[in-house]
Amino acid sequence: MATILHIDHDDIAQRFVKATLGHEYNVVSATDGPTAIQYCAMIQPDLILMDLDLPDTDGYELNSRLKQFMPQTPVLILAADGPGALPAETRATSSDGILVKPIAEDELWRSIHLHLPQPGPSPKRDSTFGVLSDDAIDQLEAQIDALNQANKRLASLNAISALIGTSLDLEHLTDEILGQIQKTIDFDSATLFLLKGNILEAAASRGLSEYRRGMNSFSKSDRNSAWRVVNNKLPLIINDVTKSKYWEPRPELSLVRSWLGVPLIYKDHVVGVLTLDKNEPEAFIEADARYFFTLAYQIAIAVENAQLFQDLEDQATRLKLINEVSHEIATILDFNLLFEALAWAIFERLSYDRVAIFDVEQTHSSIVLQAYFDRFIPQLDGDDRPHSVDETLVEQVVKTGRPAVVTYNPPPNGSDPLEERDVHSELATPVLVDNNVVAVISIGSDNVNGLGDQDLWTLSSLASHAATVVENARLYHNIDSYSEKLERTVAARTQRLQAVNRISHVVSQGLDVNELLAVVGHEISQIFAPEGSTEAEIKVVIGLVFGSHLNLRIINDFFRSNRSDPGNDAVRPDMIVDADYKLNPQTSVGQVIGQSKPLILRNVDILNMYNRTSTSDKLDLRNSLLMAPLITAGKTIGLIMVESQLDDAFDESDLESLESVAFQVATGIEHARLLQKTRELAIVDERTRLARDMHDGVAQNLAYLLIQVDRSLNLVEEDSKLETQLELIGTVLKQNIEELRRNIFDLRPVDLEGKSLFDVLENFVTEFGRRWSLKTDCRVQGEAKDMPPEVERCLYRILQESLSNARQHAQCTQLWVEVLVKDNQTVSLEVRDDGRGFEMDQPSGHVRRRKGKGLGLVSMRERAEDVAGQLHVESARGQGTRIYAELPLDNRVGDDDASRST
Repeated sequence: MATILHIDHDDIAQRFVKATLGHEYNVVSATDGPTAIQYCAMIQPDLILMDLDLPDTDGYELNSRLKQFMPQTPVLILAADGPGALPAETRATSSDGILVKPIAEDELWRSIHLHLPQPGPSPKRDSTFGVLSDDAIDQLEAQIDALNQANKRLASLNAISALIGTSLDLEHLTDEILGQIQKTIDFDSATLFLLKGNILEAAASRGLSEYRRGMNSFSKSDRNSAWRVVNNKLPLIINDVTKSKYWEPRPELSLVRSWLGVPLIYKDHVVGVLTLDKNEPEAFIEADARYFFTLAYQIAIAVENAQLFQDLEDQATRLKLINEVSHEIATILDFNLLFEALAWAIFERLSYDRVAIFDVEQTHSSIVLQAYFDRFIPQLDGDDRPHSVDETLVEQVVKTGRPAVVTYNPPPNGSDPLEERDVHSELATPVLVDNNVVAVISIGSDNVNGLGDQDLWTLSSLASHAATVVENARLYHNIDSYSEKLERTVAARTQRLQAVNRISHVVSQGLDVNELLAVVGHEISQIFAPEGSTEAEIKVVIGLVFGSHLNLRIINDFFRSNRSDPGNDAVRPDMIVDADYKLNPQTSVGQVIGQSKPLILRNVDILNMYNRTSTSDKLDLRNSLLMAPLITAGKTIGLIMVESQLDDAFDESDLESLESVAFQVATGIEHARLLQKTRELAIVDERTRLARDMHDGVAQNLAYLLIQVDRSLNLVEEDSKLETQLELIGTVLKQNIEELRRNIFDLRPVDLEGKSLFDVLENFVTEFGRRWSLKTDCRVQGEAKDMPPEVERCLYRILQESLSNARQHAQCTQLWVEVLVKDNQTVSLEVRDDGRGFEMDQPSGHVRRRKGKGLGLVSMRERAEDVAGQLHVESARGQGTRIYAELPLDNRVGDDDASRST
């Protein structure tokens, strides 16, 4: 009776096929690919019905394997789609026919009868004697021999099945199994290969010496017979290895002539290859291959069980070692000792060829070798020098935060991050604290594929335990560092508070600005670099705002006072000494003043902070800058800048200290300014009082005497001596009155007393035009804050003299006066007339000074220069005259002039 193998996971379809064909054929059912292959090896079906849609099995691959394994057996494909809509891959399969589901009974019978012969009649008997013929006897004897051979192989199969449950020693178990196989298949040697990645490695053998078995290791190759078995998942017979293109000749296999290999398949995955060798050609047949293939499924289970048991034993051993190592490192709180102890424990207890531990820098830009052990080179001490993270396995682990394994075959140059020697296998795993890679543990093996999943699991477990210890060590280190930092912070804050108190004391003394800044510069330098410090390289600069400009003054400079050539007074380009800069809101300085916020800068070009649109960093610069605004009464009056030649000299606490100092300094500067203004106002008041007293007292008395002299002249005889004396007295009185009035004007114009300068100027011009019948036009633009009295007096006197000269000498009919304040920095006065003018190279008589005491053009120019201003005169005959004066509003000018005046 012919045998039909039906491969289908549908129970209804299986029952239908058995009900339809079961009374004429032996129908065997399989639900998946591995079972189908095993049945094919055991029962050798005469026809195969196969559904392509199988769970966990590629139906097209299974069909291909069945056709390779049993090329003479017809295969009918069961497909669900209609004939015209069958997928192209279904139509392209190397099957013998396609049946469309649901299958019609008559169609099924037609296909079966087409590919299987009809059951034949019973063997004929001799009609004369009633006995079987000779052909029938030969047929029966052949069947009996086949049954006997099948019984032997079935007995071996049962014995092998019994052996699988008796031992987990893979080598012993394999030897027993091969002994049973040798009872039915004659061979000279046999080898069990296990698949390890891209390597087939001999795990057990029979008929080979230990040395020859150890040589049996094959890398992945399409021209290797064992690897061809792995790729096809089917047995392979080589009748003569000398004529096969799939044989790799080796000295230890020189006697082999014929070869048989079958795959060991567990759950549809190849786990190894079992091979038989014979020292004569054509020693194996297809029946041997099918029988051997049937045994291979049982052997695969035995191999998998043995490996699982071995893995469990290894895992238990590794767990014990992990616990021991974790216990050893649990109490270590020093990073260097921790990494050293961990590396040594891994190296010594787990017997790897090389162990290295790297400390990873926080930004992951560099690594530091902390511990290293190698069996073939001396121990290397941890290297504090950082190594750049380049294209290595360690870099991959640092970037991804996941472990990685790599095999070098052959090892490339530079594959080892340490560049000490090359390894064949390397495994690295990260030590993670809060999902951040803080270290990398790397192990190496001299064997290709020498590191596997067990090593990865072990190293990852150790890394997990190490992470806890590292975190504890870091916490302890942070607490210890914090304690030390706290002590240093308390000491520094105490010292800074003392300096702030000293500055507050200086502020309360009422010093002038220059004296105050000198003390402040020294105290600030002591805050950020105390006396005796080896790094006391501090420069302190103060900047005060005047309108749209910033005046900078160095109030303490360690760089300059401690340079190697103290006799050289040349100023470097980056050394700012009492300079003025236009405020630019886009620069760092402009931002500090405009936004009233402190700032820390590092490695910057100093000049770029004042006169360029942005601060450009330079690689060759090393410095640190603190900048804090000077704020008083809600107004920013300047800033304080502290510079160090170290690029990490300051932190946020330093910025806070400078802010508190800046508040005190701003208050002191404002106090000093107010005190100076009070003194100036006192001087002005005193001058005004003197001017008033002289005007109301001495000047009036002298005028009265002059009147009396004039009256006396009317009472005396002409040309008498008394008349001459009285005229002389009158002349002296006139001169004294004129001198007294000039002195009164120099002290302070009485007209300015208690009034706004610009109001006085406008009233003066208007009154001047009314008195002398001249047309006048006076315009004032801008507003001056805190104009120095000397500038007020100078501006008033130049206007007086300009109008007086125009009335007396220009013969003009109209005057134009314009006063303009520019950015609270300068004030300008322009006086024009429509008079006759004069030649500039030949000035008229009114230009000369009478005995050095006149108030002509020369006197006006001298007055302007006394307050650091300028005066220009433009004139031409018939085109009128223009007098233009520009005077600064800088308080410092006023200070010098005030000191001269007093």
